[in-house]
Amino acid sequence: LNYTNACMLQYNHLLGIGNYTENIGFKVCGTKLFTTNRNHPDGGGGKKRFEVSIKKCINIMDVIDLHARERRNMNQRDLSISWNQMKKLAMEDKHERKKFSTKQNQDRFQPFLDDTISSIKSSASVRNQAANLAAICFNLSKLHKLCGWKIGDESWEALERAIIKISDKFKAKQASNVAWALANVNRSTIDVWYKL
Repeated sequence: LNYTNACMLQYNHLLGIGNYTENIGFKVCGTKLFTTNRNHPDGGGGKKRFEVSIKKCINIMDVIDLHARERRNMNQRDLSISWNQMKKLAMEDKHERKKFSTKQNQDRFQPFLDDTISSIKSSASVRNQAANLAAICFNLSKLHKLCGWKIGDESWEALERAIIKISDKFKAKQASNVAWALANVNRSTIDVWYKL
């Protein structure tokens, strides 16, 4: 396989070789074609690193398993998209909602929640943090409403501190989603509501 022939390979074929999302590249060595992509989960950071894989998850435990495999490589946006996918699956299927009620599954959700809170605590300068934070709050609250799944006060307090810190960066829709999320789980911290 020479360089010219390699150039003629279709994008979709390259996409099928591995879980890559954009800016597909390649190099040729002898008769083998190797894909090279900075957005591979083990490589650099593209903004759609895991989005395709997350959205292909067909049940909640698929999302949790993906996080368990790739937690060291997931960024705040990936975590936000993951929560959104779990909310979507829970809304569509009552059997998925029941997965939040078992102690065994709740123990498996905890590392995912812990990583999400850690990401919020340590990323004041993350691009699009306001959008991520609003989405995470909304989806956590929605899962609480749908599934009766409650997260601890410590986690909500960490989210509230982040909300106060970046409240001026929220767009109107994001602020509205945060307000709904907090009201839905009966959070009444005065400083947070004042900032919103």
